[in-house]
Amino acid sequence: MSGTSDHGLGEPIAATFSVNDRCYSLPTRPVVVICADGCGDEYLSTSLAQVRIPHLAAAAKAGRKVAMVTTKNKLLSIFSHDLEGIAFPLEFASQAKESPHAIGNIEALVGLPTPAIYSGPAFL
Repeated sequence: MSGTSDHGLGEPIAATFSVNDRCYSLPTRPVVVICADGCGDEYLSTSLAQVRIPHLAAAAKAGRKVAMVTTKNKLLSIFSHDLEGIAFPLEFASQAKESPHAIGNIEALVGLPTPAIYSGPAFL
């Protein structure tokens, strides 16, 4: 790690870090990434209903900027329920449109074609 900054708690934190010979800068704003894989729809539906996992729509309504990308289309409605913001399935990224996904031209935006659903690039 190199470089430091103060996150407001009086403790210095690294402003940059290196992994696999690549240097990264920390984002200037908070970032949360939630990765859920290998679980049944029933688990997700029950967990959301019991407020056991973060509800993206509630975070967006609280003023947070939220974007949701799922690998499979079948999970889109579960994760983006009531979400007003960017939400699309990676398997159909090339077909995403401003309505209903709140984003379009994804391949041009990231500079890569939509990857095959179970390929390595789909999980990067």
